[in-house]
Order: sequence, then C-alpha cells, then structure tokens
Amino acid sequence: MNASLAGSAPAQRKRRADWLDAQLAPVRTLHRRSLACTVLAGWLLWPQAWAIATIGQAVFIERTGPAALAGPFAVLLIAMLLRVLLTRLAHGAAGSVAEEVKLRLRRRLAERALAYGPPWLRGRAQGALVDPPMGPCAAPGCLYAV
Repeated sequence: MNASLAGSAPAQRKRRADWLDAQLAPVRTLHRRSLACTVLAGWLLWPQAWAIATIGQAVFIERTGPAALAGPFAVLLIAMLLRVLLTRLAHGAAGSVAEEVKLRLRRRLAERALAYGPPWLRGRAQGALVDPPMGPCAAPGCLYAV
C-alpha cells in the first residue's frame, strides 16, 4: 500500500463525518429529542420486564389470584403505553430531521446548478432516451440513456 494513501482514509473519514455533522447542525435539538426518546423507551424495558417476571411468578409459581396482580399489571400497562408514546415521538422527530436535511441538500444542489447557469445545465445528462445517429448500436430503435 502506498504511504500517502495509508493516512488518507482516516482523514477522509473525518472530513465526511464533519460534513455530515454540519448538515445536522440546524436540526440538532430535534435530533437530540429523538435520541432522548429512544433512550427513555429503552430504560422503560426494566419496569416492563419486572412486571412480566412478577406476573409470571405469581401466576405459575405462587398460584395467586388476579387481585394480587393489580400493581404489576398497572406497571406493565403504563410502561408499555409510555414506550409506545416515546417510540412514536422518536420516529416522528427522526423523520423530521431526515426530511429537513434532505430539503437543505436539495436546495443547495439547486442553488449550485443555477449558479453555474444554463450552458452548464445543457451540457449535463438529463436522463432522456435518445437515438444516437452514429452510435455502436445500428439496430433501428436502439436507444441510449443520456
């Protein structure tokens, strides 16, 4: 491996990470909210697991009646509802972050294309199908994407 290429991979990775971090800067608060909701939903697994274990022990081992299980069932219900709510909030915030970043990137791309002007845009591939007059495909109806 070339010595000059050996050090470029970490530097390039760092540059890409910094660029991605800069794209996230305007929506950082929303991103943090999404992460916090995800973490809180994960922490609620502990009381949910405790409630399931308590209910399982009471029903299968101690053979107690349903009246003794009201507390664990309430904890289980509350933990599950909170986890669903937090997960929905996290997904909504993450979707908003992704949409905002995509819109900003599209806006920057359009601004850059407009800054180069129409001659530059005419020289770019448009994705249209054309029939090249002197192409390697001599069959009639042979189309190429340009």
